[in-house]
Amino acid sequence: MLKNTTRAVAVFLLCCTFMPAQTQRPGTFLAPDSPELYKSFFYTHNDLSNFAAQKIAAEPASKSRLDDGTAKILQVNQDDLPKITVVSRQVVADLKAIDDEERAHLNKRAKLDLGPDLTLMKGFTSRRQAVVSAGVDKLTKTLPPASWAGLHAFVNERHRQSIRVVDVRKK
Repeated sequence: MLKNTTRAVAVFLLCCTFMPAQTQRPGTFLAPDSPELYKSFFYTHNDLSNFAAQKIAAEPASKSRLDDGTAKILQVNQDDLPKITVVSRQVVADLKAIDDEERAHLNKRAKLDLGPDLTLMKGFTSRRQAVVSAGVDKLTKTLPPASWAGLHAFVNERHRQSIRVVDVRKK
């Protein structure tokens, strides 16, 4: 079962990697180096790291193969993967904490039949952008220049091409 799961994940990642070049999906690309692009990367990398950790725990011999493949995809030195993982996990944890605060605010206001406090909502957005910017800054300072250049290229090319922004408000 685990090998089938690994195979399925590998096929999914390959599809995500090569699909943008083969099909035209609706929506637009995120801007290069935008906070939303890096936010998406941090969440994606966090999920991938969690999957790899589970896979390695179940099958320790897979560590080298998984690390090597991940490093090649991200265009970084394999020794730098733990640094990226630490930053991604912290950014995601901080973003989830902000999401929890926002949800509590919205629930409290809804119980009083009030709309959201727009000033607080803008503050949540600003705080999210600050968390993402701090994560990117940490990566630029902790990764060697070659690994940062490779990761930067990955995020702004392959990762950026794998996601689209669709405005659902348009008619």
